[in-house]
Amino acid sequence: MLHATLPQRLKAAVTSNKNLSLDEFKSVLRAQIKGLEDEASKMDELKAHTKNPEETAPIIQNRVNDLVHEEFGIEEEDLLASMKDHINDGEVQQLLLKVQQATMKLMPLPEGMF
Repeated sequence: MLHATLPQRLKAAVTSNKNLSLDEFKSVLRAQIKGLEDEASKMDELKAHTKNPEETAPIIQNRVNDLVHEEFGIEEEDLLASMKDHINDGEVQQLLLKVQQATMKLMPLPEGMF
């Protein structure tokens, strides 16, 4: 479960002039999930162009953030600022978990793990 003070910490730490409605927020999260999954399918191609495999996850995350900005006109700060209003919604929590899972799939396993 998410830490109870997370919304308060986010509100204090992030400033934004945009406030997304619950439906807009969910749409952005869905777009992030789709973007992460789509970009992950291109991971091998991207790794071929990077010196270090650890570079691929941040590159993909930045590309997804750019796609979200193009589609919705929002920055990551806007998303974080809106999270404080919607963090207690059950579907939002599930979508956030899916974003986290999709992001974790981008991370290379430490050597010797398998």
